[in-house]
Amino acid sequence: MKTAKIINNVINGIYKKRNPENWKIQEDGELTYITDGFVMYVMEDCPLKVNSKLREHTSLKSFIDVKEDGLKIVGKLLYQKPFGKDIISFYQIDDKKISINEKLLKNFDNPVLKSYGNPLKPAYVYENNKLVGLVCPIRYEED
Repeated sequence: MKTAKIINNVINGIYKKRNPENWKIQEDGELTYITDGFVMYVMEDCPLKVNSKLREHTSLKSFIDVKEDGLKIVGKLLYQKPFGKDIISFYQIDDKKISINEKLLKNFDNPVLKSYGNPLKPAYVYENNKLVGLVCPIRYEED
């Protein structure tokens, strides 16, 4: 995980960009959970703390509480399509496709996505078999 880039994104997000209220944080003593509503990062030893700009959210950890039963590795990349300035990747999960905005994965190192098979639910991000975040899929209507 590219911790320095994530921290930089959070600082830029809450001080320079529009909608700084989208960024939320929760600390549980061991881990810190940070989200902008589209991607969530789970970090150890995070220097960011709750302040007037980075508001605390008390239920972020519940989004990450994963039951490994039924969780499957998101299959191979099927194809990619441009979407404005972004690239949308379509992955196979069982007999369905899950579409993920690639920019949401940019701060993870060799991410492995896992899902329960519902293309509308978040995909969990693993690095070296360790849960480090989640990403929300996008709804992309194909022609």
